[in-house]
Order: sequence, then structure tokens, then C-alpha cells
Amino acid sequence: MNPVVIDTNCLLQIIARKSPYRPIWDAFLEGRFDLCVSNEIWQKLREKLLPLIKGDERVVLETLSLMLYNC
Repeated sequence: MNPVVIDTNCLLQIIARKSPYRPIWDAFLEGRFDLCVSNEIWQKLREKLLPLIKGDERVVLETLSLMLYNC
């Protein structure tokens, strides 16, 4: 399987349920590709997702745990 790296801002766009780019996230969830992030990006995503998901850190961590570190 090919690893894929997506910019932080792009990733935030594809996660949204009503985003026109949501099929990219759905393909990732279906296992069509591996999503790779560095430790710095993972932390940045965590900080940006927490306010969007109303501080539910469990949901944020579950989402981020799907991604692979340093592929």
C-alpha cells in the first residue's frame, strides 16, 4: 500500500462530513491508502481538531490514531 502525505489544512477539509473532498477521507477509512504524519503534524492536527470537535479529546485521539507516524 502506498503511503500518502496530506497538508494539515487539506486534511482538516477532507474530514468534514459535508466537504466535497470527503471521498478522500472515506477512501482512507476504507484502507485504500496509509496516511502518514510526523509527530509535529500530529500534534498540530490535535490542536486544530480539539476546538472543532468541541473539546472531545477522545474523538480527536481516535481519529488521529488511524494515521501512521513517520511512514
